[in-house]
Amino acid sequence: ATAAWARSEEKSEDLEEENQRLSTSIGRLLKQFESVGETAELVELILFTATPRTTYHMNSIDLLSSFRDPSATLKMIIGLDNRTVSGGKSIGGAPSWREHHVSTGDSNDGRIYYRSDGEKIHVLLGKKQSQKRDIRRLSRI
Repeated sequence: ATAAWARSEEKSEDLEEENQRLSTSIGRLLKQFESVGETAELVELILFTATPRTTYHMNSIDLLSSFRDPSATLKMIIGLDNRTVSGGKSIGGAPSWREHHVSTGDSNDGRIYYRSDGEKIHVLLGKKQSQKRDIRRLSRI
């Protein structure tokens, strides 16, 4: 039991180090490309590189690109993809979907709706103002 506990602690530390490394890389990429006019393309590149198991629905990438500071949302999505983040609030009207509130850089009205189907993580990003519409959309995904 002690050996299994030690391996579990090592794995947890390894995952935490990987999460930190990815977060640092994203921060560097964002700073490096702040002056680039094609923010959506940069965010898309970061997402598809850092979250290979995640599928983005509707206008999620464009919405994330519009956030003044997308770093909190990026970190949360990376955590969902590498399974270091879980939980969230269950959503009435959208079985199997969960919700996390995130900062947009201006306020805490960002929403990450997600579910796992085994190997893939499905993500729809939204804002508090469009929550009712977004929840209706989840039932079609």
